[in-house]
This record gives sequence, C-alpha cells and structure tokens, in this order.
Amino acid sequence: EASPEGKIDMVTTDLFVDLAEEGVDVVVRIVGEPAPNVVARKLAPVHRKMCATPEYFARHGVPETVQDLEHHNCLIYTYFNPQGPWRLRGPDGDITVRAPGNLRLNDDDVLAEAVLRGVGIGLLPTFIVGKDLQSGRLQSVLSEYIPLERHVYAVYLPTRHVSAKVRCFIDFLLARFSPEPYRDRI
Repeated sequence: EASPEGKIDMVTTDLFVDLAEEGVDVVVRIVGEPAPNVVARKLAPVHRKMCATPEYFARHGVPETVQDLEHHNCLIYTYFNPQGPWRLRGPDGDITVRAPGNLRLNDDDVLAEAVLRGVGIGLLPTFIVGKDLQSGRLQSVLSEYIPLERHVYAVYLPTRHVSAKVRCFIDFLLARFSPEPYRDRI
C-alpha cells in the first residue's frame, strides 16, 4: 500500500545496477551469493525447472538422462550463464551439463515465451512458469537434477545508519516475500 509521505521511483532491468554510482537505495537481485561489499537481506528462494511443452516432447522425445539433453534444443538464459552449460545438483553430486541450443536470451520472461511456443527446453524459475506447469501447458523433466540454488535478495550499501525509507522498504519486501504471501507456484 502506498503511503502519501513516501514516494517510490522504480526502475526494472536485468542489467547490473551499481548502487553507489547510480544513487540507488535498494535493488532486488537474484543471485547465488551476494557481493561482499553490500548488505543483502535474503527474501526468498528461486526454484527452477527444466521444462518444455508436451508438443515439443512429442516431436523430440523426453530426455531420460542429462546426457540426452545433448540431443535437444536447450534454450539458454545468458544473464547468469553466458557460457551456456547448465550447472545442476544430481543424485551423485554437482554436475555441469552441455546444453546445446539455437536460442540464447538474457530475459527469463522472453525465454519462457519461447519455451511455451515449443522452441525447446528451458531451465526456468517457477515464479514465471509455475501456472503453466500446473496447467500442463509445460512439463518438467529430470526433476532429480536441481539447478544450483539462487535466492531473491534486497541489496543496499552498508552505512552506519540505515535510513527510515530503506528500512521501511526492506520491511515491506520481507513481508511480501514471507512464506505466506509468496508461494512458489510449483
């Protein structure tokens, strides 16, 4: 709920924002580990699933092993993973899987749209594709292989006294992402 005493000037981008250089109070980032030179409040886990449409699997087969992915069109999210391989935790530990594909994107929403159009298999966050997985528009595969963990963090610069507006916004985010209001969809 907006307060008449406070104003929010929000910018949404997948690009890295330098808090000090750009004069930004707080950023919300999805990372494995936040940088050591900032204060980071963990808000929520990010769960991702390997998934594609039933039609894609009908045309190309369902991969039964991670090695089978080498024969599929794996769509790559390049923001976290510019080199392309998928890093997964499987039953026998951490592995890196070559994920060949003909489409590399730096935006998960656009990647999800490509997956929904049957272009290939994506490794997507459930907060974007959870409803599609629940409805059957997408099917997940190789669920015993879990992408290395990332979390949503509220990040701000360390100072001796955190301003009231930053504290208030962080409290709002913590409440918004708490387990009850923020439900992972799958």
